[in-house]
Amino acid sequence: MKIAIIGAGIAGTTCAKTLSERGHHVEIFEATDEDKPSRPRQMEGSVYFLDNIPDLDTPRSMKILEIRSRNHQVVRRGKIGFFYEVGGTNGVETKARREVARLVPIHYRETIKSRAELEDRFDAIVASDGYRSILAEEAGLRSKTPKQMGVGVGMTVEGDFDPESMTIWFDNYLSYQGYAYVIPFSKSEASFVSASIGKEINSQLYADRLRRLAVSKGWKILNQWVDFESWYDFSSYCKKNFYVIGNAGSFTEPAFGFGLKWAIKSAKLCATALTENLDYDSLIQKEVLQPDFGPFQVMRRFFQIATDEDYDMFVKSFNRHDIRESVEIGKPADLQTFFDLMERIKSR
Repeated sequence: MKIAIIGAGIAGTTCAKTLSERGHHVEIFEATDEDKPSRPRQMEGSVYFLDNIPDLDTPRSMKILEIRSRNHQVVRRGKIGFFYEVGGTNGVETKARREVARLVPIHYRETIKSRAELEDRFDAIVASDGYRSILAEEAGLRSKTPKQMGVGVGMTVEGDFDPESMTIWFDNYLSYQGYAYVIPFSKSEASFVSASIGKEINSQLYADRLRRLAVSKGWKILNQWVDFESWYDFSSYCKKNFYVIGNAGSFTEPAFGFGLKWAIKSAKLCATALTENLDYDSLIQKEVLQPDFGPFQVMRRFFQIATDEDYDMFVKSFNRHDIRESVEIGKPADLQTFFDLMERIKSR
C-alpha cells in the first residue's frame, strides 16, 4: 500500500516508521524547513502514577517530585517518571525525523491544503498536521471551532538545578485552570512553564508572574515563548482512505494537556488499522478515549472550579499512604480513587 503522511511531528514519524517496517511505501510531506524545529525548546515530564509515560527512549529519570500549592508543599522521592526534551534541535521530534528519514522520504516545505492533491498518487492519506488540521476540517471530521484552548507560556532560565527533580505548582496565581512547573535541561538550565487551559487566557499576565517568580529565585531568564494548542470535537477519526492522528485528532489528554503518549499511540493504532484492515474508530475508542481520556476529564473539571483552598487539599492528598506509595515506587495509581478524591474536594 502507498501511504502519504502529512506532518513530520512525533505522530507522523511514528506512523511512517511503523508502516514502513510493515512493508508499506510511505512518504511524508512537511510544511516547515528541514532544519526548523516544530516547537519551542522545552522540557516535559511523565509520571508512572498517572500512567502517561510515552513509548519513547527516555534516558533521564525523574526521582524527585515537589508539589506545591499556595500554602502547602509535598516532596516525594523514588521511581517517579521520566523527562524528555521537546522542540528545539535536540527534542524528541527532531530526533525522530532524523531516524525516519533513513527509512522513508520526507518532502520539506510542502504544504498540503487538500486531500485532492494526493489522492491520485496514494492509497491512503494520514493527517498529522497539528491542532488546527486543515485536512481534518476539510474532511468534515471535526468541529469548526475548538471546544477548549490551551496556552503554554514558558521561558528558559539559568540557575542551579537538580536534573532529576521537577517542581509543579497548583494554584490560581501562576496559571489559569492549570499548573506551572520547572524541569531542568541540565544542572544550570531549566524549562519554566505556565500551562493554562480555557476559552480566553491572558498570556501576558502569567508571563509576568512567571518572570517575577524567576527573579525572586535568582534565575536568569534566557528566552521566552508562547505556544498554543486546541481541542476539537470529532465525529469520526477516519473517512474512507483518510485518517487523523496525534494533535490533528486532538489526542491530547484534557487535564494537563500532554499529548506525546497519545500521539504515538494513535499513530501506531492507525498503522495497525491500515495494515490489518481494522476499524480505526473502534481502536481509538477502545484503546484511547475510554480507558485514558475519560478519567482525566474528572481532573479537568476539578481544575476549572478549584479554589486555592481546594488546591491545598489536593496537594496534601499526596501524603495519603496509597497515593504516596504509587508515586514513590513507580506504579500506576488507582486513578478512580484519586479522581474520586478530587470530586469530594469539589463538592465540599
